Amino acid sequence: MVAWKPDPEFRSTTRAERAFVEGYELVAFDIPPGAGGPQRVIGWEVWSPKLPGLGSPEEYAKRLHELMDNNDTFDELIETLERDRSIKREGMRQIASAFLGYTVPKSRGREKNLNDIRHRQSSDEKRWAERMERIGLEPRGLEKGLSASFEEAKQAAETTLMKLIAIDVGLPLSARIGHFARCGGS
Repeated sequence: MVAWKPDPEFRSTTRAERAFVEGYELVAFDIPPGAGGPQRVIGWEVWSPKLPGLGSPEEYAKRLHELMDNNDTFDELIETLERDRSIKREGMRQIASAFLGYTVPKSRGREKNLNDIRHRQSSDEKRWAERMERIGLEPRGLEKGLSASFEEAKQAAETTLMKLIAIDVGLPLSARIGHFARCGGS
């Protein structure tokens, strides 16, 4: 059985839970409909094992400043920062504040801060549009999807994880269930 725990990082959700299995991060969420805005979204994401990041928000901010004039390397660092799940909302706020030169509101989320950093670095609007088209503005989970219910979202994330772990360890389809049970899945 996967041990799901409430995730306080998702403040705008009705419910969000997170689980960790063999380095993979699973997230299930229920985002209520906005006033006149998007419809209710129930979904899930599976993130691959953490990639090494730079560590502290100060190190990221310093490196971002150093790479201002190198678009490709800057983009690579932003992608590393985006995948670095150890940098939570407050850390991202510190990075954005240091890079942008003003205090970023505490209510601003990770994606908005990342987009503001990207936009500040990009002086060429065409380059900005090309970059947004290439990387997209959606969550960047390794796998993701939508579900009819919150419990279905959690199950879909667990099933996807089972497939990913089987691929990682090279198991045939018949052995996936047993391996998943041993690594903490249901």
